[in-house]
Amino acid sequence: MFNNLLTIKERIKIPYWLVISLTAFFVLVVVWALTVTIIYQLYAGCFFPNIKIGGVNVGGMTYEQAAKELNTKVELLQRQGFVFKINERETIIYPISFAKDDPDLIQEVYSLEIKDQLARAFGFGRNQNFLSNSFAQLKGLFVEQAYTMGVKINEIELKKILAANFSEFLKEAEETHLFFDAFGEPEIIDGVAGEVIDYEGAMADFIYKLSRGDFGTVELKKKEFSPKVSLFEAEKLLPKVREILQRGDFVLKATTTNNKNESLPQKRTITKDEIKTGLSFYWNETDKKVELNFKEDVFVQILQPLTKDVEMAAKEARFKMENGRVVEFQAPQIGVAVDVEKTKKEFENNLINLGYDEALVYTKDEPTETNIGELNDMGIKELVAEGRSNFSGSPSNRIHNIKIGIQALNGLIILPGGEFSLVKALGEINAQTGYLPELVIKGNKTIPEYGGGLCQVATTMFRLGLNGGLEVLERKSHAYRVSYYEPAGSDATIYLPQPDLKLKNNYATNLLLQTRIEKNEVVFEFWGQKDGRSVEVQKPTIYNITSPGPTQYIETTDIKPGETKCTEKAHNGAETDLKRIITFADGVIKEEVWHSKYRPWQAVCLVGIDPNKIATSTEESIVPIGSAN
Repeated sequence: MFNNLLTIKERIKIPYWLVISLTAFFVLVVVWALTVTIIYQLYAGCFFPNIKIGGVNVGGMTYEQAAKELNTKVELLQRQGFVFKINERETIIYPISFAKDDPDLIQEVYSLEIKDQLARAFGFGRNQNFLSNSFAQLKGLFVEQAYTMGVKINEIELKKILAANFSEFLKEAEETHLFFDAFGEPEIIDGVAGEVIDYEGAMADFIYKLSRGDFGTVELKKKEFSPKVSLFEAEKLLPKVREILQRGDFVLKATTTNNKNESLPQKRTITKDEIKTGLSFYWNETDKKVELNFKEDVFVQILQPLTKDVEMAAKEARFKMENGRVVEFQAPQIGVAVDVEKTKKEFENNLINLGYDEALVYTKDEPTETNIGELNDMGIKELVAEGRSNFSGSPSNRIHNIKIGIQALNGLIILPGGEFSLVKALGEINAQTGYLPELVIKGNKTIPEYGGGLCQVATTMFRLGLNGGLEVLERKSHAYRVSYYEPAGSDATIYLPQPDLKLKNNYATNLLLQTRIEKNEVVFEFWGQKDGRSVEVQKPTIYNITSPGPTQYIETTDIKPGETKCTEKAHNGAETDLKRIITFADGVIKEEVWHSKYRPWQAVCLVGIDPNKIATSTEESIVPIGSAN
């Protein structure tokens, strides 16, 4: 029996290599478990090692410490701006474009976000199952985990700034085009290859650097522009050009309606010289050939006299309060607009394809949003809500624009369930609509822009919507605190076409908007019918206050040499929460909080320099603006 047991033992003898392997595996598991446990204990409440966000090593930091470090770097990036460069020409572009006299014209160019990135990085090695977390923690000991900061760029604004500052340093390009000699004979000027800024490459490089906290210069690259129309192909169309010109003048016909509802014929003769100015070549990408067309800007200019006679803007019904009663002072009016695209298509077809010597001016109706029939029982009985803001200290142009803006809104009706868009209600913002421009610094250029004062209108409208308990569909705060809109957190900014301020009438009755100025205050009122709701708008809570940096000096040729003019006061950065509590008649309570974040911004002063001086950036925070070079 003993021999049998020995035989069985010999049969199940475990190989040494298996014993060693199992032992090693067991040791590794124990070491791995101990290591993971130690790492987890050491970094409890902290970021695991080798984690970077935007170039900042946050390993071993608490969430609050990492947020502070990142905010410090973000503020530095925003304060010093980014250098964009072509050859030896440099321009510093800041997160916002400075306005010389009106903060309403400040446009955010770029910004950085760290909240979501902090959360994702802190979740590394924590947000999965035990096994995955363990492997991630061990991996982090040896391999760097890099997270980028969130980047938001206003591409339209950035392209405008780059074009304004660098276009003069590019080789001018020209497409193949027609030329008429002293005898009126058509000739062809061959196109010239040129250069354009590689905007896509610039955006990609900028986003890459910005997201990683890289302070390096963004080197702008140029792209070659080659004429699409060849001299050989264009010459084939010269006989057609001569035929067109042999026809002589061309007539545009339109019909207008006078105040007696009588149809009146109108016409506009397009002369041979105007036809010469408008004829051009273009490359038909679909058919892969060169064709003749008529320049759109020239056609619009030709059409303008008829447009003035034919077009009639749509008008919303407007009302006003007299002796506590609402009276109509403007009935709604269907508008008429010229259909430029359709009119140009018929004109080109007849002119270039040698059809009739005339074309019709097509129009289209522009309906109003308000139907007067729906307002017979308007239910406007009492004052529902009021909003106010103070514009003391505003320059004259800003006050003028505020007055124009509130006049555009006075008397508007918002139907029950209707949406109100401030940008849409204000309409066109330009000289033709009565607004005055202000100067805005974009890179090294000072450019006039319209729209100053309109954030005063937006802020007052936002406060009116808050106090009335209306639904706020869209609202954006300013980039930094503005004295006109204190207390911080109760402001709203608009900038055509975006951002906008949008409200929704959540009353069962119409709301009539009445606007006026009392001394240095803008006053907006909603008249309608109260529905038993009560609204409490609490005083904003202000926290995370951060101090601005030192004064920033900007060299400019726009003021006298040696003169200093400070355009921006120093602003503390801060975050605010504005709470509103609405108690409806049925007892339902709705609480909302509007969060605003204002970046710190140092005082900005312009320093006048000699126009002949070559201004360059210095280490003393003096940046050239509007210089002659």
